[in-house]
Amino acid sequence: MSLYENVLAEMKPYLGKRAEAFLERQCKSHLKISSQELTADQITELARWVKISASLILSEEDAEVLYQKIISLK
Repeated sequence: MSLYENVLAEMKPYLGKRAEAFLERQCKSHLKISSQELTADQITELARWVKISASLILSEEDAEVLYQKIISLK
């Protein structure tokens, strides 16, 4: 699986069908890339933005767990 697919797989349990659009938005808005272009060097920055944005719609605890799961994909 690609890095994109791995990140998406970690996000789906928390964001469901919104995960793909959420990931694309984070990559475009904050990393200035398509989610398909995601590299290991960008995981830390992506995880930080996912945590910030996800905490607006998830509990702080779930946002932190998601952050840790994404970081672990590095």
